[in-house]
Amino acid sequence: MKGYIPCNLSLKSSRYLHKYYYLLTIIYKRSALDLRYSDSGFVPLFSKILHDVFGGNYKKYLNHLIAVGVIETDNSYLIGSKSKGYKLTDQYKDQDIKTVEIHDKYIKMNYEYFIAQTRKAYFGPSHLFLYDCLRKTTIRSEKANEYIFNNYLPGFKRNRFLLSVELLRQKDFFFSVDKTAGRVHTNITSLKRELRDFLVYGDQSLVEIDINNSQPFLFNILINEYYRRSINTRIHNNNYYNIINPYVTNKESDCLLYENLTSSGSFYDYLMENFGIEEDRVKFKKRYFSEIFFCKETPFFHSELNSQFNSLFPTVSKIILFYKKIDYRNLAITLQRVEADIMINIIARKLAEDNIFMLTIHDSILTTPNNVERVKSVILSEFEKQYKLIPTLKIKGGK
Repeated sequence: MKGYIPCNLSLKSSRYLHKYYYLLTIIYKRSALDLRYSDSGFVPLFSKILHDVFGGNYKKYLNHLIAVGVIETDNSYLIGSKSKGYKLTDQYKDQDIKTVEIHDKYIKMNYEYFIAQTRKAYFGPSHLFLYDCLRKTTIRSEKANEYIFNNYLPGFKRNRFLLSVELLRQKDFFFSVDKTAGRVHTNITSLKRELRDFLVYGDQSLVEIDINNSQPFLFNILINEYYRRSINTRIHNNNYYNIINPYVTNKESDCLLYENLTSSGSFYDYLMENFGIEEDRVKFKKRYFSEIFFCKETPFFHSELNSQFNSLFPTVSKIILFYKKIDYRNLAITLQRVEADIMINIIARKLAEDNIFMLTIHDSILTTPNNVERVKSVILSEFEKQYKLIPTLKIKGGK
């Protein structure tokens, strides 16, 4: 079993040495595989998982690593919502990573049992097929590492990218289903976008099929639901299911304009042109989400972009507020449920029936060049069938 530790770390040999190695490996892996911790912040370690893998003495091993100055903790937790966070101390966090062997058979056995139980509890047919595709995926590690060394200085960020590549090279796969929204998280969803160019299935590079303006486009589903909210809809097992006629009539003109722009993939360009904005498009998109879609609405919150959007799309703005009225975070979660339902439960399941190789990255699909047209066809047909919406698709990669 492979483990990962800082290259300058030297722990005294003891009966617990491999347990220390595994704890450090967990911190490294979570930093590499979960983008929320990509800024070298504290990584939460869930006590139930630690207990299942290590037994009741896991705190002793963590406390030893803290005592000898290898890791530190934020010492902050909330029962049921936040676990204590841990990270490497400054002496170790920017050091190159060294691979070690973990020979503790009980850790390996308990970890494998935990993973098996998790899959049994949360994996459906689409998940099983996606996991099988993930296991068949490799990466041109030499070229990927060359890219990393040529573009990033030594430090935490470079280490994270290198570890992401190494985990794929070692076929050390991560696959998790978000219990809140149903999203699938894997080695691929956390992989830096530029490194996806080095992914391969067999001898084939992969092509990414992406939905243009995806989050604003998916919001059309919630707009339609807003108009029909008194009719029969349901949320089941933390996934969004639309089980009524997808046609909606008599929408206000700004909702129709919004649907047309997001379906055609010209939404952000239209906003920037109408608002006289000349900043970088990527920066503008981030500002759009932070100031309109996912911001916390308070009587004291004002921004020029928010005001401009409200004047251009008054009904859409009202519907955004409707989905955030209890908790502003609800909109993001609901959109993720919509996305997971259509991409995982419907589109991925349809492609799995045809044995089409694929990997999902939330609102996009990676596949082989010979399968691109089939995947595009299924995406377009299922969106039209389920919601009477047709997205614009972008094709990336496949060089």
